[in-house]
Amino acid sequence: MGAEVHPSDDLLLAHNDGVLFPGDRPLVEGHLKGCTRCRARLAALTDDIAVPAQVASKPAPRTREQSSTGRTFGPLLRRLAVVAALLAILGTAGVAARREIVRRSAEPVALAPAPARPPKPSARALDVLAPPVAEETPEAAAASAVASNVSPAATAAPVVSDPSAIIIASPNPDFRWRLTGLNVERTTNGGKEWLKQAVDLPRPPVGGVAPSAAVCWLVGRGGAVFVGVGTSWKNVSMTEPVDLVRVTATDSMYATVTAADGRRFSTTDGGVRWDLLQP
Repeated sequence: MGAEVHPSDDLLLAHNDGVLFPGDRPLVEGHLKGCTRCRARLAALTDDIAVPAQVASKPAPRTREQSSTGRTFGPLLRRLAVVAALLAILGTAGVAARREIVRRSAEPVALAPAPARPPKPSARALDVLAPPVAEETPEAAAASAVASNVSPAATAAPVVSDPSAIIIASPNPDFRWRLTGLNVERTTNGGKEWLKQAVDLPRPPVGGVAPSAAVCWLVGRGGAVFVGVGTSWKNVSMTEPVDLVRVTATDSMYATVTAADGRRFSTTDGGVRWDLLQP
């Protein structure tokens, strides 16, 4: 507010009553500090005495009725004047606020830059982070097998559910054999791990039996018969090339095989000799 412009009586009264807007209060207070004229006006307004700046003559004393009326309606008139001044200020402030909103809405909005993604490690960095995997030599594999008391020929096979596999169970559920093509595998822990057996099969077997946890018999086409005890296997095939479809056994010495034509052959010496059983 400039030095040549003085606040109106309404603003002075609003300042005196503490109802000025926060933005106008410091302007009026700063003006009153440097303007003795406005301070005198404010003092006159608060004392209900009208002292015109241009009139030097003393006003005539008010009558009793005038004094009573002034005391009654003076504060009310001042309040009304303050309300009118506030309404005018609100109108001016509203126009200024709308202009400010329009001006700010027209300004471009600076968007914050998106956070940078961390760089992907290069192939060389990956090579540095990942230690090289040394290939195991046959000699190391054999040494590992010996250290674990496992025959090098009996290697661990993954647990694969093959619908075509033939499972031969023993009286002990932890010991089983699995036939897949020409492969023979054995588990000693209920199927958690299967070890491949060293069996030289000429063709895939068609059946087998395990009378105990250590013994397994296998039969197939062409009179093929194999018997295994633990991890050791023997070929005890028949001399007559008949297709065998079934075998029963009580141990590694006594077994009976059945041919596709219904004939039955038995052994009592572990397959060294096979005798035809009469029907």
